[in-house]
Amino acid sequence: MSRVLRMTAFAAVILAILATALMAGCTSTGQKATTGEGQSAATAYVNPQLLTETDALEKELGSADLGIIDVRTPDLYAAGHIKGAVNMPGHSTDETVGAVPSMLASPEKIAKMLGERGVSNDSNIVIYDDQITPPVGRTFWFLEYLGHKKVSALNGGLAKWKKEGKEVTKEATTVKPATYTPAPNDAVYATKDDIRAMMGNKGAVLVDTRPVVEYLGGHLEGAKRIDWIESLNKDGTMKPAGDLEKVYADAGVTKDKDVGLY
Repeated sequence: MSRVLRMTAFAAVILAILATALMAGCTSTGQKATTGEGQSAATAYVNPQLLTETDALEKELGSADLGIIDVRTPDLYAAGHIKGAVNMPGHSTDETVGAVPSMLASPEKIAKMLGERGVSNDSNIVIYDDQITPPVGRTFWFLEYLGHKKVSALNGGLAKWKKEGKEVTKEATTVKPATYTPAPNDAVYATKDDIRAMMGNKGAVLVDTRPVVEYLGGHLEGAKRIDWIESLNKDGTMKPAGDLEKVYADAGVTKDKDVGLY
């Protein structure tokens, strides 16, 4: 996919971003794989480094370059989180521009938020929620947009972490403020003009990731509907590559297309 992570600026960012990135032949990230051993499903992904398994993260706890971002609400973070994680709720980067809600804050503002949490450009970031959720997808996307090179999602999230008996803490993480310098990648950020250009373009496809009720209530012309939840197994982990490819191919979303998500 030529610009697999393009995303409309006016819509809620969803997990399909991560699913398409796992399948695509390209990604803006350049990190080494941090997926766990014996993970047969992930080995089939083109970009397995975009998922981190719970065992792999547990082994990396305490590493100097590790940055764990908990995207849940502050009260859930305070009730128990992975040791070393900092809290950055999924919609803390939202702004209303004019009358349009859920627009992404400026790169400079987000960079300041990351730096205050001890995250630098060199951090190996792992994002988690209770499972893989839209806030995880949104955070993954804006970090890709900022040009971050090492970012992944915790497969199965905190629910899987807890189910496996791994340690959680209520102690807030003490961090040393860092400097974060954004390098925005406009190839993963779609404006209204970009979306208009994709409409009717045979080499492009728009994907509406909302539930069917919302889709039937109105959608962009020609958009294919793939509910974000269709990318997940029942246990909240990401579906194997073959299953994801079938979900997307059945809707006409193939690797040769320029994909716009909303």
